Amino acid sequence: MLAQTPVDITPKNGGNFPWTGKDLDEFEKEWSMKPVEIRGYVDMSKTQKVEKIKDTEKGFDFVSTMFTHLNKDE
Repeated sequence: MLAQTPVDITPKNGGNFPWTGKDLDEFEKEWSMKPVEIRGYVDMSKTQKVEKIKDTEKGFDFVSTMFTHLNKDE
């Protein structure tokens, strides 16, 4: 069972994201990806920080484990 209510980050949810309010076809064209819906939880305790360089600027990607189902024994 999830500890929080899921957050809708799809293009049409009205949130404060770069893709907010975009038509799905426009989103696919601009971002070269399709929106999907997944249910599960992210284990933030195992998040890894990966240094990246883009256009000579340093930054980081954060990679976290996402569990999409639970083992019946848990």
